[in-house]
Amino acid sequence: MMITNKVYNVLRFLAQYLLPGLGTLYFALSGIWGLPYGDQVVGSIIAIDAFLGVIVSLSAIQYKNVQKMATNEPKTSATATIVKQELYDSGTMLTISSDVYDILVFITNFLIPATGTLYFALSVIWHLPYGDAVVGTLTAIDAFMGFMLGLSSNQYHLIKKVGTVIDSLRAGKKE
Repeated sequence: MMITNKVYNVLRFLAQYLLPGLGTLYFALSGIWGLPYGDQVVGSIIAIDAFLGVIVSLSAIQYKNVQKMATNEPKTSATATIVKQELYDSGTMLTISSDVYDILVFITNFLIPATGTLYFALSVIWHLPYGDAVVGTLTAIDAFMGFMLGLSSNQYHLIKKVGTVIDSLRAGKKE
């Protein structure tokens, strides 16, 4: 089942930014102000985040498989590649391959929330130590990684747009 782009974007925003940020916020505030049920609230948030991460990851995999079958997918322009290389050479931008990016997205959207949920559940069942600290730490790391991946994604789309605009301007001058 394919979900629409709008639903995917909302779920990804929730899984990558909002829920990890909310979990981190409640974890910090419950420690500072003694708010009730810190473990339960953060554990619940990260469990929901893990579930959404699975949905988002499966949807992304399905979408990429459909895109691989499509032959008319627009490619990144040569100008965008040159702009990206110039920014990288100038030290303005760090780059990662799309495979590394996909792995980091999987870790952020699925692995970290799933690990936090598992540890939280096991700490309740088997009385493992530091359940709240482990889950709070994983939630903070997840929030940070989600933010960094969002910056990387926005940077990629901006470079692609700049390359397209430059190519359009060049095509206009040739005529």
